Amino acid sequence: MWQLHDIKKQIDKHTVISFDIFDTLLLRPYVKPTDLFLHLEKLEQADGFATARIYARRQARKTHYDKEDVTLDEIYDEIDDIYKPLKQKELDLESQVLQPNPEIKEIYDYAKQQGKRIIIISDMYLSETFLTRVLHKKGFTGFEKLYVSGQYGKTKGSGALYKYVLHDLNLKGKAILHIGDNSYADKKQAERSGLNAVLCPKAIDKLFTQNSRAQTLYNKHPDNLAVSILLGLLALPRYPENYWQDFGYLYAGPVIFGYMQWLQEQLRKDNINEVMFLARDGYTLEKVFNLIKTTKFKTHYFYAPRNLNLAFLNYRPNCSLSEQDALRAITIVLNYYKNKDDFLHQHTPQIKSSAEGVLFIKQHENLYKNLADKEKTMYATYLSQFNLKDNKIAMVDTVSGHLSAQKTLLATLPDKKIQGYYWYTLDWAQADIARYNTQTFQSSHKPAFTDWNLMELFMTAPTPPVEKIDNGQVIFKQPNEHERKRMEIYPDLSQGAVNFAEKYLQVFGKNRLDFPCEILTDWVNILCEIPTVTDKAHFASMYHAWDQEHTQWRPMPRTWFTSSQDGWEEVTQKKKIYILGLPLFKFRATASRWRLMFLHFIELAKYKHSLDKKRFYLLGLQLWKIKKKANKTKFYLLKIPLVCIKTK
Repeated sequence: MWQLHDIKKQIDKHTVISFDIFDTLLLRPYVKPTDLFLHLEKLEQADGFATARIYARRQARKTHYDKEDVTLDEIYDEIDDIYKPLKQKELDLESQVLQPNPEIKEIYDYAKQQGKRIIIISDMYLSETFLTRVLHKKGFTGFEKLYVSGQYGKTKGSGALYKYVLHDLNLKGKAILHIGDNSYADKKQAERSGLNAVLCPKAIDKLFTQNSRAQTLYNKHPDNLAVSILLGLLALPRYPENYWQDFGYLYAGPVIFGYMQWLQEQLRKDNINEVMFLARDGYTLEKVFNLIKTTKFKTHYFYAPRNLNLAFLNYRPNCSLSEQDALRAITIVLNYYKNKDDFLHQHTPQIKSSAEGVLFIKQHENLYKNLADKEKTMYATYLSQFNLKDNKIAMVDTVSGHLSAQKTLLATLPDKKIQGYYWYTLDWAQADIARYNTQTFQSSHKPAFTDWNLMELFMTAPTPPVEKIDNGQVIFKQPNEHERKRMEIYPDLSQGAVNFAEKYLQVFGKNRLDFPCEILTDWVNILCEIPTVTDKAHFASMYHAWDQEHTQWRPMPRTWFTSSQDGWEEVTQKKKIYILGLPLFKFRATASRWRLMFLHFIELAKYKHSLDKKRFYLLGLQLWKIKKKANKTKFYLLKIPLVCIKTK
């Protein structure tokens, strides 16, 4: 692996420093260079262009068989007439997306500072004039000469271009140090031609080496342009301030950016210009949305506590809630109003079923309705600060089972048409979706994520949950240790996500391509399936409250941990066993247990141990157990005590 100080030492020993361009000085934000053609095809809706463009270069080389390489003009001479107008579009896209490699830029600048002669040698069909203009635009100035294979009809790959350069500059090969990324053309052939050479790895290869998740995603979608662009962006060198900022860039950034791309397009279609982002999920969503918006939107970040919707008596006792959920909903209503009225304070019952609660509310219906009207008036006072002008308002959330925030807005603003936008809504929300205006980024209403709790971390805010809204003011709950930890790390995670959006816009400008929901879901699920030691160390103290009352805390992602009698343990080993290409077996282990599964749901064997017990199970049956207690050890076979050993 090359080191910066080693290359600087090599530069000091040479008179002339030569650089390759593509994947060295300049980086394309794609996995494969030819994905730029596919990107142009999508942007211009020119079906078949990418294939025709690749074929045209092959034909041009056959036509000009007397040359080792061809020019862009010669390539477009061979392409179908319907694609010829795209030549300038291709140049414009190249000029836009090519990014300076900051690691090589530092080497380039060092060579300039040392007064070295700098030349550039590239196997490329683009013209010297175009490449010079792009290099200057990206900060590479002061080079003496640029040699391009298409212009000279000679390539580095054959060594002929190196020989031409030595002759043209009247130099001996050892005077030149060549720096490039291709092991054959930039290293082997350069050295065969008498030059000294340093090989610098491609950015995308470094990403695949350092991040096995990236390689996994690409293996799953090798021909997907959105995946190519996503990984191409992640491969661009960057310098995060800390782990959480880097984590936000890599994972929360693409997720939020893709969701906001979809949202902006939907709002354009629905002709909505005023957007309300629900707290806490909407904190970073709003920031990214305002970065990428191409038309004039007015955005607001607002609170709508879940218990407020229930306080409006929107608990829907006749819906298909489970008894547990229905009981919880009715209990929230009873507790909410218990201290707001003297009669209720004295007479509100301790209910054991939802039916009891519904009966009590119906018996005192007028009292509850009057109290609910007061709550609506107070909440309307809070909403008035946003000065909502439009009749059509978009409300943005992430996931919902009962559309509670949307209902709260509708109940408070009956003269407005509230359109709800969600990543997805749960199955049991279907009855509501039929009655309310909603759209979802994810087409399925079934959970698609290995652990949605991780998505909750991506899309949250550095504030505690809301206790209530009183006289137009938001009153927060007192945060516990888990909330304080999340509030501590989230500003960095959020900044990383914003940095990703900024980088995407800087690289592609108006030449954008949407990230499909399915690709983003795969990216997050792969993260959950492939932990690293560093990830586990940082997530060891991260917990998420999955219940509405924020009392049930679980580690995340849950696939990295497993429950035990004493709490949660880190997963230390996880393997899939393939037979004839099928993942038939799965092995999973922690410090205190291991488990072997067949077809992911049939448990073949399990072993558990603690300080005083060891147990082995076969096909769900406890085969044997060893139990230690004080000075006694017992051996059990099929739960039958077989041997007992006593020690003095």
